[in-house]
Amino acid sequence: MKPIKTLFLLASLLIVMPAYAQKATLTDACSNKHMTLAYNEFTDAPFPEVSKLPHDLAILVKSKQVDFVSPMEKYHREQARVLDTSVFDLIYPKWRQFSTAEKRKFMEQQRLSNGVRADSLHKLSLAAKQLVYVVNNTGKEIKIGVQDFSFICILEAVDLDNKWKPVQYWRYSKCGNSYITKHILPGKALAFIADDVSIGNYQTKLRYKLLGPDKFYYSNEFNGRIDYCRFTEDEYEKGGYKLETFQTREFSFGER
Repeated sequence: MKPIKTLFLLASLLIVMPAYAQKATLTDACSNKHMTLAYNEFTDAPFPEVSKLPHDLAILVKSKQVDFVSPMEKYHREQARVLDTSVFDLIYPKWRQFSTAEKRKFMEQQRLSNGVRADSLHKLSLAAKQLVYVVNNTGKEIKIGVQDFSFICILEAVDLDNKWKPVQYWRYSKCGNSYITKHILPGKALAFIADDVSIGNYQTKLRYKLLGPDKFYYSNEFNGRIDYCRFTEDEYEKGGYKLETFQTREFSFGER
């Protein structure tokens, strides 16, 4: 081998090997790879005060600064205040057999249970570190397909090869009733809380990727930390989707 080629090969190895070693070290140190998820339910939100937004459906990631109340928390809070018993015949087989006193006791237990559930959901909301806004910054209504009142959305990050890769995987529901079309009016905003991205062995740039009606939408980029092994799909994620190519699966989004 010629001396010049030998020097070139050695120089290349010196550049590449540290990166491989760093990647292996970061991956081995990982504690949790299981990142298949559905995001928290969205709710109406005030239009975010920012100086500039694209004239489109905009996704804006901000540090959580509001007292976020999810639709599920709101539901349980309402049930704790005024309990809806109209479906008790269907979900509680013994409801019809209860005496009046037994029904009162059972209703009180259900009210208290709903209150505990609402408090638990609110604690989770308060612990969240990010609020993700989905804003219609156009003059027209935008329709977005959602699953179980959650946007079909994943988190992406830049790896050591400087490429954007998914670090979360979406799992579609098998129930056709899970899918509806959300109408976002001009100048309106929705929001959902997101996971903490300040903990992990790898600091990088991140962004959210959301499935729209005919294309993907991306949030602003922001700095954060993750465990590097989240770039690796393991057996737990089999059946999840990276949203690498545009698809709406084989379901239709109902109007509601």
